[in-house]
Amino acid sequence: MPRKYEVCRATHEDVRSIAELGGLFSAEFMPDMPYDPTSFGCLVQNWIQNAPNVRVWVLRHDAEVIGFSIGMVTPLWFNPAVTQFSELAWFVHPDYRGRTGSGAVRLLLALREDAEALGADYFGATAEADGESLVPKLYGKLGMKHQESMYVMPLGQRG
Repeated sequence: MPRKYEVCRATHEDVRSIAELGGLFSAEFMPDMPYDPTSFGCLVQNWIQNAPNVRVWVLRHDAEVIGFSIGMVTPLWFNPAVTQFSELAWFVHPDYRGRTGSGAVRLLLALREDAEALGADYFGATAEADGESLVPKLYGKLGMKHQESMYVMPLGQRG
């Protein structure tokens, strides 16, 4: 029987898996920033239950959560009459990347469809800073343009 990939809205039952995958995401893309799976899980739970401007999706492989995407629609700070739906996170377990038909792109497209359904004027998404990623090429194929890059630095330890 062929393995099935499915993209669907996240539920309470998915929060633990999303939090575990969040640790992999953090280690791979933000290794210098501390990761707290408990507080992230609580945040995801709150988004799923109480935040009409946030969407959380999961990618399942034979019913196991192997990826997630999170996005949020907000007014632009410099023009509140305009809204942008921003991808906050888009992650697929490394063992499932690069597989045709795996649903990884569908996770992103689910967010773009949410952006349209919520009436957002723009859709924005992030890409890794390593320069080796195929993500910018995908974004170009989807009609997206590079707008800005972000640089980060630690400001000290909280006590």
